[in-house]
Amino acid sequence: MENLLRIRESLLQQDLKKREKYDELRRTLQSNQEQHHLMRLQKNYELSQMEVEHEKTRSEVLEWERKWNQIQETASKKTLLLGQIKMATLNLYEMTCQDEKADEAVDINDTEKQLDQVKTFIQDTDDMVKQYQTSSQRQDGKKRDKKSFPSHRKKKASK
Repeated sequence: MENLLRIRESLLQQDLKKREKYDELRRTLQSNQEQHHLMRLQKNYELSQMEVEHEKTRSEVLEWERKWNQIQETASKKTLLLGQIKMATLNLYEMTCQDEKADEAVDINDTEKQLDQVKTFIQDTDDMVKQYQTSSQRQDGKKRDKKSFPSHRKKKASK
């Protein structure tokens, strides 16, 4: 019987150790599950923050792409306008400076010199028009004077 009591005592001790081990493992499992749950919450929060940041960045990218497209469109329009201005300048130059000698001709790509030549042509033409108007006004004045004198001459001639 004593033997049975020892066996019983030993079994109770083993059972107690196993229960303690079981309780310890259970607490460890529960702690690990809680840590896992907290870590998952933290990672979900970080993920949501990253998604917000991603959306913000994506919005900024779209805004910068829109601005870049606008810059390219403006540059294209200005390039086209510049080409039209250069063509118009070349046409004006060719119309106004047809009589120039070949060695005095301005390079086809030198828009500034072409404009200078057109400006000179306009100034020269303006000077000629002013001279003509001055000369014409003098002649009109002489004609008026001649018209006023013949009426007196006719009276003198008839006497």
